[in-house]
Amino acid sequence: MGKKIFEVMSYKELRPRQVFENPRILDKYDGWYVSIKYDGWQAIWTGQNLVSKTGKRTFAMPEWWKRYLPRHPVVGELMIKMGNSFMPATNIASLLRKDSDWSNVIFMTFDLPKKKIPFEDRTAALEKMVTHYRRKATYIPNESSPVTYIPQKKIASNKILEFYKKAINRGEEGIVLTNPKSFYQTKKSPDRVKLKGRADLEGVLIGFNVNEKGLMKSMIIRFKNIKFSLGIGFKEAERKNYKKLFKIGNLIKFSYRSFGSNGRPKEARFLSVRHDADYVDSDVE
Repeated sequence: MGKKIFEVMSYKELRPRQVFENPRILDKYDGWYVSIKYDGWQAIWTGQNLVSKTGKRTFAMPEWWKRYLPRHPVVGELMIKMGNSFMPATNIASLLRKDSDWSNVIFMTFDLPKKKIPFEDRTAALEKMVTHYRRKATYIPNESSPVTYIPQKKIASNKILEFYKKAINRGEEGIVLTNPKSFYQTKKSPDRVKLKGRADLEGVLIGFNVNEKGLMKSMIIRFKNIKFSLGIGFKEAERKNYKKLFKIGNLIKFSYRSFGSNGRPKEARFLSVRHDADYVDSDVE
């Protein structure tokens, strides 16, 4: 395990349900930059190595990649191309191995964390930098730059929802909104907001995971032929009084972003319990 390099800027998250119920929530983001949220692994080029966002893992990046990267830190998403789309993010773990294949890997950059200037200036500098290094690739036979720039554009608040819907319909993970006047912060910041696609489903409650204090850590849910732990979205009172509030066999409604290669829902969040019905075979497909 490597030494931690520095903290990255984390996203505040907007929930689609809240936005659709009250689109005026988006008014405060008028004139912000919008970009696509890609489903990769956030990584940091430190100026010497390519590491995970915690700095604890180092990717086995080929030496020739360094031709297309500067000597200062850059943040981006590591993605593996597969035809006209990308492989699931879980495949990126393979890039930690020394024998990994980097022929279809790209680094989609979106920020310069050490530049103490507003985002509108950082993103302009980043685009210029990436363009410069990509031009270098044209002079090297059979080689193209693996480093790209995630386009940013300013958007009116009344156009955000339309941009989001188009992104989701294309199969994107969601969108990111960034305050043009914001400086890079090494914490979760209200100046960078993500809005990711989510859908709702129901599963059957078949058990609980409980901690040493007797509080519910998570529910064990069965959906189709898959079992998974649902631990996000509960209030403290629900964790304390789970035996009274939830019964084995209840139908549990949860939201999720997408499905992993193992069939389990990603980023599942508890929404509610159906008190009007318990599980029967026809309820959950």
